[in-house]
Amino acid sequence: MNNAPLRDNTTLSDRLQQLEPEAAEKATQMFLENHSDWLVKYGERARKLGIEDAQYHIEFLVGAVEADSTQVFENYCDWAARLLESRGIAKNFLVEDLTQIETALRPGLSLEEQTVVARFMEAGRAACNRETSGPKQPGPLISATETRFPTQ
Repeated sequence: MNNAPLRDNTTLSDRLQQLEPEAAEKATQMFLENHSDWLVKYGERARKLGIEDAQYHIEFLVGAVEADSTQVFENYCDWAARLLESRGIAKNFLVEDLTQIETALRPGLSLEEQTVVARFMEAGRAACNRETSGPKQPGPLISATETRFPTQ
């Protein structure tokens, strides 16, 4: 956990909320530039749902930062990675999306804020890459992770 006072975490979480719409669009643009086949295969739906998913990831980041708990974000990322995999979407896509979100947020943050966000995102990426054993508690139910892209 971060030792910063809650007021500072609240300030950062407020800033992340302000940056969310633009950062989600930029992250999705980066993702689709790397995976243009998603646009070919899914059309504009890939962009719309990509932005929506990035917004959900940022919203959970906001809550975890405000709670001063990387564990909260790790739990979310672990859950999201497992859910996406159950839908035929490899967890490496979530890892990539988290990196792109971090990159998209960076210009709007101070160096100190960038360091805090980087710590949370690294924890989230690590959680995505952990091997899980046995069933886990279900995570939050969000529409962003419903079956969006058929695997066929």
